[in-house]
Amino acid sequence: MSRRWNFSAGPAAIPESVLARAQEQFLEFADFGASVMEVSHRSAGFMALAERIEADLRALLEVPEHYKVVFLQGGATLQFSGVANNLLAQDDTLAFVDTGHWSQKAFSIAGQHCKAVWAARGENCVPDSAHWNIPTAAKALHITPNETIHGVEYASDAPPQELVGDRILIADMSSNILSR
Repeated sequence: MSRRWNFSAGPAAIPESVLARAQEQFLEFADFGASVMEVSHRSAGFMALAERIEADLRALLEVPEHYKVVFLQGGATLQFSGVANNLLAQDDTLAFVDTGHWSQKAFSIAGQHCKAVWAARGENCVPDSAHWNIPTAAKALHITPNETIHGVEYASDAPPQELVGDRILIADMSSNILSR
């Protein structure tokens, strides 16, 4: 077998030892007697696995106990409307920093659920935060720290606190969660 190098912005190369372990456990995971994909998501074994995964994620990200951890399929695109529907009312303002394709898509979808406005436009770059114009009425600020299509990434994990203020900071971390 010939393995190729992967320099993609989104999917990453996985160590062969991890792939081999996944392959080994594909037909029978732990003591399930079946593949993890074949058992009920309500079974005791799967629930124990899910609890362990959540505990590991909480430890890695230092998620406080009073926060909920929710595992959902659908990636960032599902969350674009989910965030607006769950954190904002239809007449609330959500300010966006445009760094490219994914922030533009988030803006478009969120705009169907609340008032979406641009705080800054970067045209495939991170705009200088000194030029951001976040409306006073904005309840939240949305950033996309890693724009995979054009390779745009914020140098720091979050914008300056004085810009965010008391607003909710929403970050689409679907492509770089657990990597920074």
